[in-house]
Amino acid sequence: GGLPWRVAALIGMDDGAFPRRHGAADLDPLAGDAQPTDPDPRAEDRLRLLQTVVAVRDRLIVAWTGRDQRHGLPLPPAPAVQE
Repeated sequence: GGLPWRVAALIGMDDGAFPRRHGAADLDPLAGDAQPTDPDPRAEDRLRLLQTVVAVRDRLIVAWTGRDQRHGLPLPPAPAVQE
């Protein structure tokens, strides 16, 4: 678990940006050789989000873009935020 905080702000919680995707293969030559026992970065991100929500005592601020910059169409938050 995390330490308790009075206030926490989570920014960049856009759909497609959180949780992180498996895309580090360009930087890590071993990333393509994932084993079943390897940690799942997406599951780790979701766990950290839940730990943060539980640890905040007074106020939790969650921000995402909300609108497409070119067309103004609504953009959803990350599925974990919607839940």
